Amino acid sequence: MNEQTSSPAIVRRSSEELIHLVTLYERSVPRLTVKKFCIQHQITESAFYSAKRRYGVRNKAARASGFTAIHTSPPPPPGSTLFARVGEISLYQPVGPDYLKALLS
Repeated sequence: MNEQTSSPAIVRRSSEELIHLVTLYERSVPRLTVKKFCIQHQITESAFYSAKRRYGVRNKAARASGFTAIHTSPPPPPGSTLFARVGEISLYQPVGPDYLKALLS
């Protein structure tokens, strides 16, 4: 008589479920160890690390459009005079020579 050991069934999770699990882990306080988290949520550690690499918080920024928001100051008021121009930078108030040298380097 052969006894078969039952191995856990392989569960395929959707990308939404994996994103949810990774987000749950990253927001958990206090943070569980990966091993305990995986046991608790019935996921293998290798599957968790793969999902974390694919859907983790840091990768969301990397998968963004590739553009960075630039915040500009309002244009100078009409009638103000240009003090200096260094490359593409226009200065409308007096600054010291060290500041101008720093802009050039």
